[in-house]
Amino acid sequence: MRRRIFVISVSGGLCNRLGVLICAASYSEKHNCILLVRWPIVDGFQATLPDLFDCPYRIIGEREDRIFRYLARRFDGLHMDLNYEGRKTETLSFKAPRFVTYLETIEKFGEPYLDTQFAAFSHRLIPVPAIQSNIRAFDDFLRSNTVVGVSVRSTRAHPKTIEASPTRWFIERINFLHRLAPHIKVFLSCDDAGVGDHIRRSVTCPIVALDKPFAFNSTESIRDAVADLYLLGRTKYILGSYWSSFSETAFEMRGDGAFETSQSRSMDDSRIAALLNAGV
Repeated sequence: MRRRIFVISVSGGLCNRLGVLICAASYSEKHNCILLVRWPIVDGFQATLPDLFDCPYRIIGEREDRIFRYLARRFDGLHMDLNYEGRKTETLSFKAPRFVTYLETIEKFGEPYLDTQFAAFSHRLIPVPAIQSNIRAFDDFLRSNTVVGVSVRSTRAHPKTIEASPTRWFIERINFLHRLAPHIKVFLSCDDAGVGDHIRRSVTCPIVALDKPFAFNSTESIRDAVADLYLLGRTKYILGSYWSSFSETAFEMRGDGAFETSQSRSMDDSRIAALLNAGV
């Protein structure tokens, strides 16, 4: 029996791409498909997949992409572009006998079981040594302290994110959590140096962050974002930006519900206090 081919074309920013890739990897494994990945380099995103991860999946270029798109449309295949209409990609099914399935989407997709498997599949992506070095530099800090991860998206963020998750909310919430648990420290992931400095000056607990150049969407800055993502996923509790795929992916990689934004929270303050004060 011939193996089916699943071609995934990603787009958007880092976490839009990673979310789709992780879904594609898990779906392909479950359905015994050969996974091919189209990872285009554009002005807004300069890092290739091998720049970021030691990835076992085959990457295709523009020419192969056109061939597989043609096969999916003309022969025993399925072509789906879910970036614009029909965005409910969880309805994707491989039960029909398709030789080539070509999927274009910026949204995560799959089956309900993936909700509980996302963290495990995300950690199969091994960052390149330069990123791993940045992550390991915080090992002692994360092991020795109760760390709250804070993910602030402000540069070129969606207007909905900026409006709903202003800097003042993060400052107020960090200071509140510090009163609940006076021993906590913060790992800050922020995409704007000025905003990060303002938060440091305004909160009452110690803050650490990755030293980075803030060269938006360069390979170096995207590598730093991957390190931030993995470090946030190792913190005890996450304060994230609303309507941010970056904050949501960090939470999903963490693998449990210790997460909040200005618009929602997974637990009340008494449970947060118990979590942050456990073992102290």
